[in-house]
Amino acid sequence: MAAWLFLFGGVLSLTGVAYAYSLRKMPGALPLFALFALTGIIMFASGREELLPGLADKLLWRNVQQIGYLFAPLSVLWLALTYTREGSRLTRQTIALMLIIPTAGLILIFTDSLHHLMRVQVYLNEAGMLVVQRTVLNQAIYGFSLLVSLVGLFVLIRSVFYTRGVQRRQLLYLIVGMYLPSVLAFMRGAGLVDFQGYTTSIGITYLPGLLIVGWGVLRYHLFDSVPFPRNRLFDMMSEGIVVLDADGRLQDLNGAARRMLRMEGDLWQGRHVSDTPLPSVHWLTAHRDRIEIVSFDFALGEGEDERQFTAKITPILHRNRVLLGSLSVLTDRTEERRREVELRQAAVTDGLTGIYNRNGFISELTRVLESARERGTQLSLLVLDIDSFKSVNDRFGHLTGDRTIRAFVDSVRKTAGELGLFGRIGGEEFALALPGLQAEEAFECAEGIRREIGHTVIADGLGGTFGITASIGVATLRPEDRSFESLYSRADAGLYEAKRLGRNATCEGGKTPIHA
Repeated sequence: MAAWLFLFGGVLSLTGVAYAYSLRKMPGALPLFALFALTGIIMFASGREELLPGLADKLLWRNVQQIGYLFAPLSVLWLALTYTREGSRLTRQTIALMLIIPTAGLILIFTDSLHHLMRVQVYLNEAGMLVVQRTVLNQAIYGFSLLVSLVGLFVLIRSVFYTRGVQRRQLLYLIVGMYLPSVLAFMRGAGLVDFQGYTTSIGITYLPGLLIVGWGVLRYHLFDSVPFPRNRLFDMMSEGIVVLDADGRLQDLNGAARRMLRMEGDLWQGRHVSDTPLPSVHWLTAHRDRIEIVSFDFALGEGEDERQFTAKITPILHRNRVLLGSLSVLTDRTEERRREVELRQAAVTDGLTGIYNRNGFISELTRVLESARERGTQLSLLVLDIDSFKSVNDRFGHLTGDRTIRAFVDSVRKTAGELGLFGRIGGEEFALALPGLQAEEAFECAEGIRREIGHTVIADGLGGTFGITASIGVATLRPEDRSFESLYSRADAGLYEAKRLGRNATCEGGKTPIHA
């Protein structure tokens, strides 16, 4: 009868091996493969021990069984860590240590006839069963295997609290199926139950576990869908998670939140929110009023180290709106804000020169003009044009034309410095707003710019050089100017007058131009 039970258990184990191999790409499939294979060794070797009559034959197959008994607990721990995604906690040194002890024990068992370090006595009882009296060293090695198995049990039980529904039932089936043999073996060893004969041997105790795991595979698709512990998911989130108690003290931070707040280690535990970099008023308000603060922005750090965040605070309420604490989600918006600034900057910046483009300049000029009118301060505007620029493109090509525009801009910047707003209105036409400068000062500034441009030397790309000149129109804000159009129109009229009189000149609309 026992031989048939062992055969049945062996077939179940082989079925499990095939099933685990079919799921070899799933987390936990490889240790499950090893566990079923080791269980199969126990089952088939136990069957052979029961069938063979001689002491030597029985002892040989009892020794073979120890391969499964010694290494199955390691497979159980491996399976638990992989199945719960906790495998990264094992270092290579720890794995090597755990393999050394059962390997050494197995070698000592197979060579026991030479040293008797593992067994005190081996004999057949009246029923023909093999009886082995173990040494203290033997018990210590198997005690280590039991300890490894208990660590795996702890990992699985802890993961039960982080899962729900079907995934929790998966874990429970796995726990019962893998640890029932250990429980029965412990009860037998402690004398709590009186097992007699091969039909109740330790090998047979694996059969109920195989049946339970098999039913879990069929009923709950074990390893088709591997549970993901919430604590691992918590730490893998890119958003920062902050958990406060009802008094506003920090109870938990995930890895992202610790990095955002630069609160590594465990020194943050129990710290009040007002003692953290967070703007505590928002959290205290959410706790006081029992309301969800959907979204607000805040910054941490200063200057180049400034980082932008968005936070959402959700109070955790029990029955009768009793406050238990709050859960907050922090999102790092630094890169997003930086890209937004870059996009806004690109929308108002001339790509060739880096100064304002037409839209950007008009927008800024409107703002400066309104400010000057409100405060009653001076504001002047220069409109500049590169003389005969079309001939530069025609003679030397557009690349040289681009160099000419950049050289022109550099000359204006060199003379005007940080005096005002500088923009490219289109093509070779530019504008320079000069807040705080009255007509005479603006005219002098324009003349300085014109003279500097006249000294500019540009490579023509053909081995030679050439120079350029500019015509400039000047206008100053008047009380009747209600928008930038009237101011710009007068400056543009001055530019037109300078062009009409021969170029390379500065002219304020209606006044005598100055030539080079």
